[in-house]
Amino acid sequence: MKQNEFKIKNSSLYGEMKQDKLNCQFEKEVITQEEIVKLQLLQKRVFKQIKKCLEESSTYKSYEGQFSIVFPNYFKEEEDTDRFILKLDLYIFGPCRHYSWDGNSLMEAIDKAEKDIDEWIEIEKELGEENNDSK
Repeated sequence: MKQNEFKIKNSSLYGEMKQDKLNCQFEKEVITQEEIVKLQLLQKRVFKQIKKCLEESSTYKSYEGQFSIVFPNYFKEEEDTDRFILKLDLYIFGPCRHYSWDGNSLMEAIDKAEKDIDEWIEIEKELGEENNDSK
């Protein structure tokens, strides 16, 4: 399979494509392997922190750690201003419940998310250490 070929099932991803049965070839790469790996590693860190938080709290939501990628809409495509949005639903740690980061590329959005999430994880770590010291 060529680098920009994806096997898909009844869906089309962003970009012009030439369809040959279920093999689709895109004129531009939608999501790079590097972006996928980086997002998976970020999700693993989020899941690890969720697990730690669940050991101390029984308050959680069923959507904990759910990432979504929003591709540029029609008008952004027409303006040639690709704005990717990375969304995260997370109740158990962090300052809010629902988050979004945008960027001209998915990598840019992931980088912004990673910076914020790493700060939240560090804060949770510090809070945990304070709680252990007070016992």
